[in-house]
Amino acid sequence: MRSRKLLPALWGLSVAVGLTACERNPLQAGADAVEAAQAEQARQARNGKVNAYVSCFNAMDGDVRKGIAVYGSWMQDPHAGPRGDETKAFGPGHVPRLGLDQCAGPVDRVLTAEPALPELDTAIVRFRDAAKALEPLFDEASRYYADDGFRQDAFAQGKRMHPPLLAAITAYGEASDALSSQLQAQIDGEQRARIAALEHSEGRTPDFYHLSLMADAKSMVERMAERTFDVEAAQRELEAFDALAEEARTQVATQDGMAERWASFNSGLDDLRRVARARIERTRAGTPYTEDEQRMLDNPASTLAPRGSARAVLNAHNVLVERANRL
Repeated sequence: MRSRKLLPALWGLSVAVGLTACERNPLQAGADAVEAAQAEQARQARNGKVNAYVSCFNAMDGDVRKGIAVYGSWMQDPHAGPRGDETKAFGPGHVPRLGLDQCAGPVDRVLTAEPALPELDTAIVRFRDAAKALEPLFDEASRYYADDGFRQDAFAQGKRMHPPLLAAITAYGEASDALSSQLQAQIDGEQRARIAALEHSEGRTPDFYHLSLMADAKSMVERMAERTFDVEAAQRELEAFDALAEEARTQVATQDGMAERWASFNSGLDDLRRVARARIERTRAGTPYTEDEQRMLDNPASTLAPRGSARAVLNAHNVLVERANRL
């Protein structure tokens, strides 16, 4: 399971599309204004619901997936479970309380609100239920392994606990992937529409570059995060991203106070471009990981990443997301 962070903050930008009142019927203009206001109200309601779901997902998913990775890291075959002769073992930790809280009241308040988003509403309930089902199983396994119970009973209880825990982990992974896909589709569609509306109404402003670069970065990173990917398509995507980043740097620098505000963001863009280029080069050359690099990748608790690895790209993107959200 690969952890990925969604971007609720990018929903907050409001884009006003101006209308030119040139010999328009006043009644029609009034009707258009009412229709536009209703559409904006509906959009805000939808975004409020999606943002609540994103907050639930982000507060829950990373910690749960990290716990799952730690739990499986010491087993020769995580699907089969403990053999009984392992010399070290770790529990999965605990389902985060913040995640449980974010997925409770805030989600309940918008779940039945309009607009109804049937597939997404179903996905959030499934995700929340799967996380709640993990909580007692995580707690039990973590107590057992923290107390070295496996040394006292030769993994007897660990072997009994594993099948229901594995089933709950599998259900959680499926629910998480389904919710992530649903949320990302909502976010991507809204974001591209907002970018187009912003460029139409205001031109290529700093807000336009901010949103466009983050949308393009996400697309590029998703491609390069896969074990195998179309290197030539990734190269074209990176070249387009390079061009937009340089255009943004030049245009934003001409506006009072913006160059300093964008300094950290530009640094994050440069880091992602550098890491993405290394990923393409390593994949194109077919360079295998050294033993040390593979150990780095096999350690779920490590934040280190070999040059040219998917993890390096994901790490750089996560830093960029944090800097983008501070703009």
